[in-house]
Amino acid sequence: DAQPEDADEPKDESKDADGKDKPAGAPEAYEDFTLPEGMEMDVEILGEFKNLAKELNIPQAKAQQLIDFQSQLASKQAELYQAAVTKQAQDWAAEIKNDPEIGGENYDKSVASAIKVIQSFGDPALTELLNQSGLGNHPALFKFCHRISAAISEDKFVLPGSQSNTGRKSNEEVFYGSNS
Repeated sequence: DAQPEDADEPKDESKDADGKDKPAGAPEAYEDFTLPEGMEMDVEILGEFKNLAKELNIPQAKAQQLIDFQSQLASKQAELYQAAVTKQAQDWAAEIKNDPEIGGENYDKSVASAIKVIQSFGDPALTELLNQSGLGNHPALFKFCHRISAAISEDKFVLPGSQSNTGRKSNEEVFYGSNS
């Protein structure tokens, strides 16, 4: 009986027929994945990822690499989005500064009037929203606030003697009119 020499030895399941390490498959249950500090992953999405990784037979370490890569993508997308928001706000501010009506030498007064409207009729949450989103620099909103300011602060010129009675009318005058 000629038997191979290793026939009596238990076969190592982690090796393939050539004796090389077999790639490990998906674990029975994935351990918690490590995320960068300050980053959180939606529990539902994480569950879907674990199911997909299991279906594709992805080992824990490879699944962690995918999580790391996705974290990098998410961070990069957030940076690009924030840069785009900042650039848009700067472009809007430049458009306002170059506006013939409210920009140029009128710019500082226009800004002061728009801020006055926001502070008078808004609240801190509105101010925070406008500052964080960059919408405070949107030309349409800026012009809107400027027009409100102009409308509520226009002084009316009254010629002396043009008012017949500068005092308060009596109750009788209000109800029955004046006799003159």
